[in-house]
Amino acid sequence: MKRRDFLKFIGMASSATVLTSCGVEKSTEKIIPLLVPHTEPDYLPGEPMFRNSVCTECSAGCGAEVRLVEFNAVKLDGIKGHPLNDGALCLRGQSSLMRLYHPERLKTPMLQKRNMTELERMQGSAFEVVTWAKAYEVIAEQLNQSNNSGKQNVYLSGKVSGSTAALLSDFMNATGTAHVSYETYTHANLRKANEVVFGGNEIPAYQIDKSDLLISIGADMIETFVNPVSNSVQLEKARKNNNLKWMHIEPHASLSGFKANQTLKVKPGSEGYLLAFLLGNFSGGNALPAGIADQLPSVNAGKATQETGLSADQLNEIVSAMRNARNPLLIVGGVATEQPGGLSIALLATLLQAASGMINNTIDFSHSVANTAGTAKDLENLARQLKANQVGVLFVSNTDPMSNAPASTGIAEAISNAGFRVAFSDFMNETTKNCDLVLPLSHTFETWQDIEVRQGLTAFSKPVLKEKLFDTRSEGEALFELSQKIKGGETTATYADWIQQRWATRFGAENVEGVLQAGFSYDKTNTVSVAVQRNAVISAMASLKMASAVSGATAYVMPSIRAFDGRSSVLPLAYEIPDPLTTISYGQWISMSKEDA
Repeated sequence: MKRRDFLKFIGMASSATVLTSCGVEKSTEKIIPLLVPHTEPDYLPGEPMFRNSVCTECSAGCGAEVRLVEFNAVKLDGIKGHPLNDGALCLRGQSSLMRLYHPERLKTPMLQKRNMTELERMQGSAFEVVTWAKAYEVIAEQLNQSNNSGKQNVYLSGKVSGSTAALLSDFMNATGTAHVSYETYTHANLRKANEVVFGGNEIPAYQIDKSDLLISIGADMIETFVNPVSNSVQLEKARKNNNLKWMHIEPHASLSGFKANQTLKVKPGSEGYLLAFLLGNFSGGNALPAGIADQLPSVNAGKATQETGLSADQLNEIVSAMRNARNPLLIVGGVATEQPGGLSIALLATLLQAASGMINNTIDFSHSVANTAGTAKDLENLARQLKANQVGVLFVSNTDPMSNAPASTGIAEAISNAGFRVAFSDFMNETTKNCDLVLPLSHTFETWQDIEVRQGLTAFSKPVLKEKLFDTRSEGEALFELSQKIKGGETTATYADWIQQRWATRFGAENVEGVLQAGFSYDKTNTVSVAVQRNAVISAMASLKMASAVSGATAYVMPSIRAFDGRSSVLPLAYEIPDPLTTISYGQWISMSKEDA
């Protein structure tokens, strides 16, 4: 054997060993695969290709540029010119590529074994592999049994939008299934405050790039709040173009606080007193509709100082900065609104935004994030149904309530009461382990999908790999096939055919390829102007209660910049990268005062 041939052989053997050790069971590839060339016009052997898609590691919907080598995804970056992230991508977004190749990723449908032995239970072999056809057959049988017994079927999911939402609606109508949506971080109090004051249960687009003063209270702007990547991109633009001053107010230490121009510490739970004091300085004249100012809590400088811990000079500095700014922006959220009294704080913040002229200026409801996720109360209602044995088939998709839902909802203990449990997931988690049937989900880069990120902005993904790595389906694909199974009748239509026809109807057949290449469609012309709803606000103010600041030791459990609500904990790379605030890798950490330490 010649030396060159020997080295080629060793190289191929090494590559096969690496792929096997990673758990990637790829189909056989020939040494010379290009006797029939690829049809992709930009393909060159060994050279990278780029395809635009969307990052789904959280619900922010950032544009993701996928670098492909031999049709294998090897790197992710942000899409330059994207209206949200403009070329940037966060730590979790960069790490999310590991979700595609992870050796523990679910690879095929699995049905829980009946009458397991203790040895099987200890070995973790509680499931047996089944085909998709068998899985659909089992689901159809269980739905039929549930309907005949008069029980309610429930589809519990994470945030759902776009074509998947349309397919879910069709599936629910065909099977008599109710939908419950749950995300850990839904900003429920903030959305409710906007509904009371402006009439829409939604989060507006905060136009940081247009402001010259940003005051953030509690919101972890560059960690997890709504879209931290977009926030970071806009902060950079505002600092460059508008000489932005950023004042961050919070009761603890955060990365946002360290990145701000000025950080002010307040006592836990005292944010409402600060906002009421500021409202007293801006709610005069015609700033708010008649009658609202009379309903506002009266907080003078002395009371605000006593409750918040801020000095009179610091309070006056905030007022002066807001008066002198051309385009001020106030953002309140995070720990400020996700606590007892959080709705009152959100209401005061929303009224201050209106009184100081931010609405329809630096706060834009034309491109707001619509309400497509429920709250913990929805889980409480579902738990009551489950405990009363009223639920037949329970579908759980893209959410893990047994791990991250509040214990007060009782959902973790109640799930086992469902007659039959079906999980849609890409990894085993606490909820998936307790289901009877597990359906493995495809990665975003393996399937056709669209996501309604916010009003006017739709993100798209299409298969960018040569083939799926495993026997998986997307949530939309599984719902499409399952609905066809339940409705009966022969059809040759596929999920890909259906969704592409839907896009052709919406955008025009001649434009579909263009939006897929871009990775998004953005309608800038959508314009919405909102105004304060006087009667609703006066009614809400009548029941508003100002709680005193929390005394004694207070613990804050914060969203993780590396794991978010726990969903990214399966990504090893996210923990190898040092935490930006503490530089700690792998391990968890807590922050406390020197005296307590």
